[in-house]
Amino acid sequence: MESDLERQFQDIYLGVAKNWGFVQALRECFEVSSPSIADDLTPDLDRSIRETMGNDFPRFFNPPAHPAILQRMAEDKTALARSAIDSASVVIIHAALDEAVNRYLLLIAMAEPTLWETGVCEETVPMKTIKQVPYADLLLKKALDAAREFGHQSLKKKVEWILGRCYRNDCPLSPPEFRFDVDRLKTFDDLRHKVAHGSNCATVTNMDEVLLFLWQTLLSLQDVIGNRLGFKQDPTRELKRQAEVRSVQL
Repeated sequence: MESDLERQFQDIYLGVAKNWGFVQALRECFEVSSPSIADDLTPDLDRSIRETMGNDFPRFFNPPAHPAILQRMAEDKTALARSAIDSASVVIIHAALDEAVNRYLLLIAMAEPTLWETGVCEETVPMKTIKQVPYADLLLKKALDAAREFGHQSLKKKVEWILGRCYRNDCPLSPPEFRFDVDRLKTFDDLRHKVAHGSNCATVTNMDEVLLFLWQTLLSLQDVIGNRLGFKQDPTRELKRQAEVRSVQL
């Protein structure tokens, strides 16, 4: 029978898959339209230049050079749009993956708090609490507190912690030949920090490969945790999942 914790395990995946779908939709729509973006932009750019310059436009208008100028401007805007989409993809996917890992840490604390015992065993507890609260309940609370605190660590460190406590050699990954690469996670983490804090937008030349790596990291991390805790995914729940778009007004 499916337990509440196992359902939470499934919910984590469904939440990430939803946000991943947003990114995939954005990228797919851009890829489909990108071959014609520059040509479609050209008339709008021409109109914008004429309206902005107003009566001064004829004085600066160079008929032979004008089409090439418009084409270059359109290509520059297309490149900027791709950079913005790549940057948005990095931020959204990182947020989704990081939240999933934090929820996995809490889930592990609830399902098997002894995995956190080494890290919390030196903490002091009032004598009154020791007399009134069973050790198992104390350990659960300390494990949950430690998991929440550890959630502030880098994505690399959190994945390393999960692998160190939960990974078993008999665990098949998704796909079976996948290998975890925590250094690559750190590179992704660092890029997200630069983009999110306004350092610079970035065009990621191998973005599709990066997204595939991150998706397989998520699936394989799920395999590792499920194998350790005895939890399984329910494919029927994913089939029933529908796209939900939240609308807000700021």
